[in-house]
Amino acid sequence: MFRPSGNLEWSFACSDARRWHFLGSINSEIRSVQVARSLSRLGVMESNHILRVRWPDSPFSDEGERKTDQNVERFRSHCGEPNILMRDLLATVPEFMMDSRQPSTPSVILDITSMPKRFYFYYLKCLLQNPKVVDLLVTYCAGRYGNGALSSNHEDWDVLPTFRCSNRGAEEEARKRLAVNVGFMPGGLEEHLMADESETDLSLILPFPARVSSIRRVWRSAMEIRKMWHGQPSSVHICRAAPDDVSGAFDLICGIANRKPLSLAPFGPKPISAAMCIFATLTDSPVYYAQPKWYNPDYTTEPDVDDSGQPKISGHWIKHSGSLLYRCPV
Repeated sequence: MFRPSGNLEWSFACSDARRWHFLGSINSEIRSVQVARSLSRLGVMESNHILRVRWPDSPFSDEGERKTDQNVERFRSHCGEPNILMRDLLATVPEFMMDSRQPSTPSVILDITSMPKRFYFYYLKCLLQNPKVVDLLVTYCAGRYGNGALSSNHEDWDVLPTFRCSNRGAEEEARKRLAVNVGFMPGGLEEHLMADESETDLSLILPFPARVSSIRRVWRSAMEIRKMWHGQPSSVHICRAAPDDVSGAFDLICGIANRKPLSLAPFGPKPISAAMCIFATLTDSPVYYAQPKWYNPDYTTEPDVDDSGQPKISGHWIKHSGSLLYRCPV
């Protein structure tokens, strides 16, 4: 099935013009406001809800809040007044369960650029399952990553909210096979692999092609994960997916699963993680993560740019005119 996925303006050109409800998140990264600015320039944003996360106290708190305030002002100057949703990072589902369930139009853009996974996995799942949402576009602005540790002080390994299997037996079966979206810092995953030998098969999805500096950091993480693996070396499978291709990553995950139970761990690029979310929603698969509580305010230092020097923003059609564009082989 053809799933339009690419440059944001090209993605819009694949269908008739619409007015969109925008659900995004603003934090300390400059890139967190880039998609909204582009939508405002194109004149397609009808309404907005903007997640602003309250982070636990950390050495980065003051600097992070200052930069977030600046980005809220950038949004206000380019896009009008933001409808802020203030949520604690570790908020329980009842505290944010309505955030994505009452869009003002049937066409919704979910911008995952700077949104923590525990929120956008839940939002995307709700939007996929909501029949009143007939058009759904996921957007992402790539960034240039900072040096050093990007996050730290993670929670224990556990399922993301609402991503436990519907029955215990199915989850135990799925845990035997784990697919990992590999990022720069597999915090929590290494500890899990050392303490739990339930997995017998491990697939590592590496983002490629990518910048040379990113490839080095991802391979370093992959090698650390392999060192902690308790199974046979032959049970580790290296796969690759483009870091900004939701559709391609989804097809890859379907191939890894091969119609068998599979558990997922989204530690790498968010478009690949979004594909994991879609797969898990459609197949009732468990998703595990170790949520960091501290984030470097310079997680990314600036937006990545395309050949024309504009922020590199991708748009991925998930629903179009009431049709869900993603299906798993049966």
